[in-house]
Amino acid sequence: MRQLLMKLKKLEPKQFFALLGVTIIVVLAIDILLIVRPQIGVITALSAKTAQLKSDIDTLLVNKQRMGQMRLRLDGARHEARDFKAMVHREDEIPSVLKIVSTIANQYGVKIDQLVPQKSDGVVIVANEDGKYTGLSILVKARSGYHDLGRFLNRLEQEKVFWQIESLDITADEHDLARHAVKMQIKILILGER
Repeated sequence: MRQLLMKLKKLEPKQFFALLGVTIIVVLAIDILLIVRPQIGVITALSAKTAQLKSDIDTLLVNKQRMGQMRLRLDGARHEARDFKAMVHREDEIPSVLKIVSTIANQYGVKIDQLVPQKSDGVVIVANEDGKYTGLSILVKARSGYHDLGRFLNRLEQEKVFWQIESLDITADEHDLARHAVKMQIKILILGER
């Protein structure tokens, strides 16, 4: 080291500053190539990860604010699924469905003259892993007042007895002005084998 310092003292100022400049440039080049450049790559990667993290945090905050709405939607979807399951009957449950219709009719003063399941059209409405869902129409002929009929249909709907009303005809009865002849077709969902 002393020899190097002695040689440097012997150099003229122009040569010394030129050598010092070249040394500084070489040291800076080595520093940039070996130390700073990899660090810039790491900083760039961290910047990208930071931006992604900020985006994830923003999404999390938005989802946290929507959590109540999502829970309400989930509860609504569960309620709809439960209602749908209650509406689906198996083929062997058809007599019990007819009994429920008859019982509710008696409760609301609807006098049923005829309650007949129609022959199924066999058209598959939906097929999934549970099986094949088909519709079965039930012909209901009865005598009832408007209000009694409305309460009767409302109760059938609340009890999830039928899927839809296909037709409803009300004809005035000349002999009994309080009761009318009612003819309707209600459709129930039947779950069959796959």
